[in-house]
Amino acid sequence: MTLPNPYADYKKTGMDKMLALAKTLCRLVQAFEVIINAVFPDSVAIQLLLTAIKNVCALLPDAEAEFYAWQLDQTLPPADAGDALGIIVDAPPAQAPDIT
Repeated sequence: MTLPNPYADYKKTGMDKMLALAKTLCRLVQAFEVIINAVFPDSVAIQLLLTAIKNVCALLPDAEAEFYAWQLDQTLPPADAGDALGIIVDAPPAQAPDIT
């Protein structure tokens, strides 16, 4: 039995922020890896962190491509406005703004 995904229709995922953070980490590792290795050659935790960030960097192009393909999805809205999220079909018509 598969449960429905309550987040399937969310548009704000935070993924754009995570991609930006991953790019920043990649740039930092690229710029400072040699220095970090020279200063902390025996630190297992730091070496594992650098390896983990480099693994993220290797996955970044594919993840970014999938995210942008999802974000650029231009499917048409439903034919019936009542099927669209946030639409209240029985709501009164909008009032003209009072601009002074």
